[in-house]
Amino acid sequence: AEPIMSNPPPEGSEDLTKALDEVEATAKEAQDKITEARKAITAKLTEAREFQMEVRKKAMTEYSALQTKLSDAQRKIMPFRTFKRDFQAKVKAKQALTEFADKLNTAELEVEKAAMMGIAAESGQMSEEEIIACQKVAEPALAAVTAAIKEIELKHKSAQSAVREELNVLKDRGNEMRKKCEGALNTMK
Repeated sequence: AEPIMSNPPPEGSEDLTKALDEVEATAKEAQDKITEARKAITAKLTEAREFQMEVRKKAMTEYSALQTKLSDAQRKIMPFRTFKRDFQAKVKAKQALTEFADKLNTAELEVEKAAMMGIAAESGQMSEEEIIACQKVAEPALAAVTAAIKEIELKHKSAQSAVREELNVLKDRGNEMRKKCEGALNTMK
């Protein structure tokens, strides 16, 4: 499913419909196999209750562990059972994440430039023109980072949990850039 998410075919195309149907069919097939396995394990658990105490404990422990593994597998399959329905929302979320990352990448270049210019200020060897030039780079960079962080926070409120985690990573990165830029501006004061 990941290749179709990273490079989706055009919306409404036959390739897209075929791929989405294939993902859901595979998920249904996996679900059916899990259901069969769960029934078999339940039957074996029932049989194990008739064993002697020592054997019963061991069998119950082993079969319970298998049931746990089946539950984990079922949790992994669940998103793929509704993949077709959720696909467009996931693609839009991925595009938004890419857009936010691009904004931060652009701002990061300016923040780094301001930080490099600010290194000379720490040694106290910057002329008035150099300070002004550095501020002209740092202030818009700070504004761009702050705006990107606000957009990320706004998107975070309505995002699904998987997207929220990625948004948190981007937000943390933006906050680090903001601190770096503010530090460069503070050294010039």
